[in-house]
Parts: sequence; C-alpha cells; structure tokens
Amino acid sequence: MSADQQGHHIETPPDKGTGATASGASNANRIVYGLSAICALLVVADLFVHKHGYFKIEHVLGFYAFFGFLACTVLVLAAKLIRAILMRPEDYYDK
Repeated sequence: MSADQQGHHIETPPDKGTGATASGASNANRIVYGLSAICALLVVADLFVHKHGYFKIEHVLGFYAFFGFLACTVLVLAAKLIRAILMRPEDYYDK
C-alpha cells in the first residue's frame, strides 16, 4: 500500500512497479526467439516425417512452413485492403 499527497492509502496491484509485464521489449524478444526456435525444430523434424503428398512440391523440405507463412501474409494484406475499403469515419454512428 502507498499513500497519496493527502495521506489516503491507495491499493496497488501486487505486480505494480516490479517491471514484470508481458509488453516489455525483452519479453517480446524472448517470444520471437522462442517461436523462431520452435519453427527451426519443426523444419528439422520435417526431415524425419514421411509425407503422402499429392504433388511433388509437397515433398520439398519446409514446403508447408513456407506455404503457411505465404498464406498468412496474403490474409494480412487482404485484411488491410478490406479495412481500407470498409473503414468509416470515427464519428460515423454519431451523425
């Protein structure tokens, strides 16, 4: 508990002021490095998995990782385009 200038006690959350937030730059770096390591391990695991692909390209190392990344990128870009088309002014419903 802490007190303000007038002497009133103020309740603060237990983690307030400890710097333990998920939005810190060091935590963001940890998440990126962790996800990169997981992706690298999955590409290595792709060497040992027998695939039953219909097309020859499905047997290329890392094809599904690349295809998934490409599909996700296309979805994000399409969403940005749709947002630009459908976006309304901030006070649209107030009029």
